[in-house]
Amino acid sequence: MPELPERRYGEAQLESMMQKFRTAIYSEIKDRRYHLRTYKDCFVGSHAVHVILTEFDLYNREEALMVGRMFEKKGLFYHVTRDHIFKDEMLFYRFADVEQKTTCTISERYSGEDLESMMETFREKVEIKDRKYHLRTYKDCFVGSDAVSLMLTLFDLANRDEALAMGRAFEKRDLFYHVTRDHVFKDEMLFYRFGEIELLKSDSSKRFSEDEIVTMMEKFKAKIKVKDRKYHLRTYKDCFVGTEAVSLIQKEFNLW
Repeated sequence: MPELPERRYGEAQLESMMQKFRTAIYSEIKDRRYHLRTYKDCFVGSHAVHVILTEFDLYNREEALMVGRMFEKKGLFYHVTRDHIFKDEMLFYRFADVEQKTTCTISERYSGEDLESMMETFREKVEIKDRKYHLRTYKDCFVGSDAVSLMLTLFDLANRDEALAMGRAFEKRDLFYHVTRDHVFKDEMLFYRFGEIELLKSDSSKRFSEDEIVTMMEKFKAKIKVKDRKYHLRTYKDCFVGTEAVSLIQKEFNLW
């Protein structure tokens, strides 16, 4: 069995290999379309595996995939929507400094004061409402792709990639977050919420004194159902379920 790539290569050799890979795949870096959307300056995962296999005289595609994942771990490239690790499939990947260049351009073009003003304009214009997905309602949120379209027109940007970079700059300043915190800002049908909305809803501690909180904790402890529970053939002793706890707290303390 071949030796694991991590054990075979030193740091200097890895840097040299990453540079060689980048040069070898350069001709395949181009804009690509999928589902009516264009992804700029990217390469295909399966072709990258072939390039790594041939450039470094590896045993097979599996080993080439492992080397590619090592490059990815070093921050060389990423999946264009960050939904996949490096795979030997028809998936698109982009070198990290391409996105960094776009984000830097946004930061260089606008001062902090300009960005604050633009964030305020965006906040006033974007459509905020309750939205449903998989039978669950997400309150007070907006859609990522709608936000990109809005920023594109509001700020007279060159294309959707630039508008996405603008949104990422806003996100870095903690203007908003994904409703379940599973995604960075994306030009997709994903829901995002302004940061202060969660802050307002979670700031319940200001409504109660220390003594009231202690009393509420005791009441919660007395009411919550604690027992041994099984999951995937494993038993977890003396525990309660998060969803049941939320329902109990909401009911017992008249929270909205």
